Formats: sequence, C-alpha cells, structure tokens
Amino acid sequence: MRLVFLIGGGYGFPGSNSGIDLSALTGWILERIVFPDNLDKILDFETPPERAWERLYSANTYGDCLITIATTWNLSQNKAEELGLVTGHAYAVLNVIHCLDGTRLLQLKN
Repeated sequence: MRLVFLIGGGYGFPGSNSGIDLSALTGWILERIVFPDNLDKILDFETPPERAWERLYSANTYGDCLITIATTWNLSQNKAEELGLVTGHAYAVLNVIHCLDGTRLLQLKN
C-alpha cells in the first residue's frame, strides 16, 4: 500500500495530513478529534480529553479504527525531545494501553 501511495504522489506535497492520507489509502470516512486549548471553556467542535480517551480505547479494543496522531509545528523543541517526538510529524498508533496504575499510553510507530 505504501509503495502504491508513494507512486501516486503521496507524501510529495506540503501540508499532508495523516487522516486525509489514511482516507485516501483505505476509502474510510475520516473523523478528526480536536482537543480544547482551554479545559474550562470547551467549544462545540472540541472533544474533552477524557471522552477522547474513552472513544480511542474502546474503538482500538474492538478493532474498529485506524488511529494516527500528529504533533503541531508550534511544539517547542525541548518538549518534543522530552516526549521523544518530532514537531510537525504524524505517527501511526499501534496500540492504546490503559495500565493498572491508571497510566494511559499510545504505542506509536514512526
């Protein structure tokens, strides 16, 4: 699939979005989760983090979705290095994990 996508011109254009790329590869209808900037004032189009986690964990458990995440360009270099991520980059989510101690993890693949 990746080779076919690359031959078709994927990744070769600025502003690529992992959700749109997934839709192009699979034909699935894209759903995007937007997190609020201010937890005290969540806008209509934003998803509270707790609700987003519940949906991601449930869908992943039942195998009902393909998940990608992306970092923003305004993520500081220090924070990116602390998290082991790259700014302005997309990652595939391999697993959604809820540990017994309450820790929540996303297993990512570059």
